[in-house]
Amino acid sequence: MSTSPVATPVRGILDQALFDANHTAESEKPILKGLISAGELVVWIGREKHRKSNLALQAAICIALGRPFLNFAHGTGEPLPFMTAQETK
Repeated sequence: MSTSPVATPVRGILDQALFDANHTAESEKPILKGLISAGELVVWIGREKHRKSNLALQAAICIALGRPFLNFAHGTGEPLPFMTAQETK
């Protein structure tokens, strides 16, 4: 019988969640510098018919062409998945 209050597999998971002040974070790969980085989930929310899809599509086009979008410089040129979903009533 173990005297440890936390089982070994759980302790391993908890050790990964502890804050380490000496750990160096991975550098971000900007897609649009200062706005979107690789690996981030970006959701643009607003009222219907307020041109969210048009704005997101324009951002995707600028990223694909390597051009700035709304003065946010183009980043690394990572592939960009683009999905739009409309709620229907």
